[in-house]
Amino acid sequence: MSDSLKKVWMIAPTPFFSDRGCHVRILEEIYALKEQDITVDLFTYHLGRDIEGVHTIRTIKIPWYKKKSPGPSYHKLYLDVFLFITCLFRLFKSKNRPIVLHGHLHEGAFIAIFLKIFLKVPVIFDVQGSLVDELQSHKFIKKGKLLYKLFYSLESFIYKKSDHLIVSSKNTADFIIDNFKISEQKVTVIMDGVNSNWSSQLLEWNSRNKALNELGIPSGKIIIGYLGALNEYQGIDILLQTIKDISLSAEIGKLHFLIMGYPNVEKYKNTAKEMDIENHVTFTGKVAYETIGSLLSVADIAVSPKISLTEANGKIINYMAMGLPVVAFNTPVNQQYLGEDYRYFADINNKDSFKDCLLSLLSDGPDEWKNTGDNLKNRVVNEFNMGKIAEQILGVYKHENSNNNL
Repeated sequence: MSDSLKKVWMIAPTPFFSDRGCHVRILEEIYALKEQDITVDLFTYHLGRDIEGVHTIRTIKIPWYKKKSPGPSYHKLYLDVFLFITCLFRLFKSKNRPIVLHGHLHEGAFIAIFLKIFLKVPVIFDVQGSLVDELQSHKFIKKGKLLYKLFYSLESFIYKKSDHLIVSSKNTADFIIDNFKISEQKVTVIMDGVNSNWSSQLLEWNSRNKALNELGIPSGKIIIGYLGALNEYQGIDILLQTIKDISLSAEIGKLHFLIMGYPNVEKYKNTAKEMDIENHVTFTGKVAYETIGSLLSVADIAVSPKISLTEANGKIINYMAMGLPVVAFNTPVNQQYLGEDYRYFADINNKDSFKDCLLSLLSDGPDEWKNTGDNLKNRVVNEFNMGKIAEQILGVYKHENSNNNL
């Protein structure tokens, strides 16, 4: 097999690596493909930190653009042009060409579609949610307005011109098929996963107490962990309101909430202070992906109040891998991760239901937490390990390159 048949170009129009969900999926896919003897070149923005073992090709530096947090930006219009030029430069410079173009995010697939003119290889679009749905969630566009119609047309164009779509949830697949009239045969659901090293980050009891001390969290508390972006879109406002509601009961004295993530850390610290719950909450700010397992291992329970119906929710996989019972909204995506019969689902976007569900889990006690967490951990091993996911991705590559012997 020639080297050219073992190379993949991934195009990620984002400040990779910035220790957040979209980037984690990209990173885990690269690691998994490398284990299958596939070479991956990753094309991305000038921002972000380099990860050992990931061959990263960046655009020229844009000194005034420093945004690493999720969400839309008008600056991406010219950043994506630079990314396309970077790919073209590498294309004309290198003799070792890829077998597929693997585009992440809608802009990545858009760039790949035009690169295909020169490369004549399939475009695989790795979809993590609907573009118009995300832009609405970030309040960037409003349904029915001109911008909405323009982005809807763009999203439709990208789906139709891509050779195959990999989507991170069945709900996203159904949304694309139904709303954009895409053939079912063109869409493959490949959910998020974790590698086998995750559970090895579990801390022993003494180390756990030391970590809690370093975080400034009093001993003897039940630790409830949240991992993810700090914004309304991820449900952080619902989480803080839940803490406020619980603070009115005697239950709060047993609890401490460990909130791990960024941006808007100071904003939500001030919100917690205004709500008079700051003594029950610790904000870590941004944490490196490599340390997430150790931080999660100090938690007894995990929460995910994310309210999107189409996007993936990869943090739940991390919770499950660490053997943590989870409280989450009863969305189709979360059902795929946790199972349709999972006990601790709250009604969608209902803060009172979320609070009641958390209190129900707390009342069930440590034995039930462990039993639930062990079952979720086994579910990850059986259904969401990266070895299986790499095989699924390779299956898509092979299908779209039926004339090549990959």
